[in-house]
Amino acid sequence: PIFTPHNLQTMCKVESVFLGSPAYPDFCPLMPWRAKSVREMGARFSNTDCRTQPTSIVMRAYWAASMDYRECGLMPEGLARNLSQQLHGALNRRSTYRTWGAFLGSD
Repeated sequence: PIFTPHNLQTMCKVESVFLGSPAYPDFCPLMPWRAKSVREMGARFSNTDCRTQPTSIVMRAYWAASMDYRECGLMPEGLARNLSQQLHGALNRRSTYRTWGAFLGSD
């Protein structure tokens, strides 16, 4: 299985390397109200100017488990299994296949 507690924790730690990088604000999707004001001040963007990643499976998993994704804690087995079942179930529904299929690609 892909979505085990240890794999989700590893995914979280890897994702946090990118999100915590000092260069990340140069590439992240910005909060709409911050982009103009930061530019007008002539300041550099910071991580707090970035929007959360709505397509991050890590963030979705930790939010669903009511856990803070920034801490990358080990998720309980039952919650990880539930996430996996939900994702696989979404692949069988025409209305959600395109949204969730990217998380379970075969490549």
